[in-house]
Amino acid sequence: MRKSFVVLVSGLVFGSTTLNCYAITTGFENLPTNTTFAANALIHAGDVNIRSGGNVRFVNRGVAPTVDLEMWLPSFGVAEFLLPAVVDQFSFRYTSGNSTNRLTINGASTSSPLNIASTNGTTLGGVAISVSAGLVTLNGPVQTFTIMGTELSIDEVFINAPTPTADFDQDGDADGNDFLQWQRGLGVAANGSPTTGDADFDHDVDNIDLVNWRGRFGRTTGALNATVTAVPEPAGATMLCAALLSAARASFNRRAQRSRNSYSCS
Repeated sequence: MRKSFVVLVSGLVFGSTTLNCYAITTGFENLPTNTTFAANALIHAGDVNIRSGGNVRFVNRGVAPTVDLEMWLPSFGVAEFLLPAVVDQFSFRYTSGNSTNRLTINGASTSSPLNIASTNGTTLGGVAISVSAGLVTLNGPVQTFTIMGTELSIDEVFINAPTPTADFDQDGDADGNDFLQWQRGLGVAANGSPTTGDADFDHDVDNIDLVNWRGRFGRTTGALNATVTAVPEPAGATMLCAALLSAARASFNRRAQRSRNSYSCS
């Protein structure tokens, strides 16, 4: 695919409230051709972030539905997709010239060697796998996904996930009452929900949820799920937001190891 884009596609049902979800679709056209990414290299493929486990390249092989750049794992290449807190559906197109492949979903791995087509109709890590005509679809909740391959190409990655919310009291806006809801829930490490201040559906209430609230403060129903834009603010608030963002980044890796909920888009 030539471009990556984000578009609202559906709704997620929480209680009696339907929340918007968004889809990320991307190819790999913004990446350098024939560069080999070593282990732990962070790859920004449009709106999709990938951590290389070693031997990941992007080449024009002309074997996918469109002749463009594809992720190429030539020999025991490993790619870890850094997913949002909750993913309802994850899919990609692939071609494989070798059966030395392995899928790891939510910490559970297939055996290797593996013919990816043989996973059709199976479940791994609590996720149903569908494989048809070179398209792999994982029906969530997908928390983590890593693929290892030899002579394996990947393209047209699709991710469907809930858009973070800031309307914790579900009254149609993001205001001071929602901040108080978040404050009361701060520190919840499991079983969190939007009503306790969990903005990103990862079952905890932390500074990342406050960052989501701050970015949507003052918005009403219909605007809450729009793209967050900069809002003029006092210097003190700016410093607070910067500190919160720093804390959010520091806690990202810890959060990635936690159990996430099973919200799904409908």
